[in-house]
Amino acid sequence: MKIGNDTIGISNGDKVKLVLFFFVIYVLIMLGFDWLFDGAIKSWENYLLKGLIYSLLLSGLMYYSIKTLTKRVELKLQIPLAEGEELEAYGVANMFLGKEAIGGKLGITEDTLVFHSHKFNIQRSTIRIPFEDIKSIKPCKVMWILSNGIEVRTDAERCVFVVNDRKAWLEVIKQKIK
Repeated sequence: MKIGNDTIGISNGDKVKLVLFFFVIYVLIMLGFDWLFDGAIKSWENYLLKGLIYSLLLSGLMYYSIKTLTKRVELKLQIPLAEGEELEAYGVANMFLGKEAIGGKLGITEDTLVFHSHKFNIQRSTIRIPFEDIKSIKPCKVMWILSNGIEVRTDAERCVFVVNDRKAWLEVIKQKIK
């Protein structure tokens, strides 16, 4: 069973948050540069118009890049399984292990949550988390803005997975850890 579509999902609400985030950052940086280097602030219309254009372009470029790259991962990447294991659910995902972001695919077998990284990562590996080792699972925000993260805690580590259709992933994983 495939969960989500072939890209890391960004909801419409998160798209608006992303545009606003880039807008505020751009305007603040430009205000700071003008004040520090020119000693004067230009008209607000100047900052607002440039900030709007910049934020729309950067957000659009970011969304297009994420969509294009994750579609390629979905089509080509296979999750390695142990002998006798069957993949019950899968989907494109990113994993934050500590502060490092790793792109790849997330899968669910009968006993394990499996993440396999794609070849574009510096560190390539397969992470296997047995459901019996999972102490807690909860939704979380990614980069303090996007609402598409799942936090999985074990005794040894904390992993955050960025997925599409977070609600479906949470339901499937919670059924498995009961």
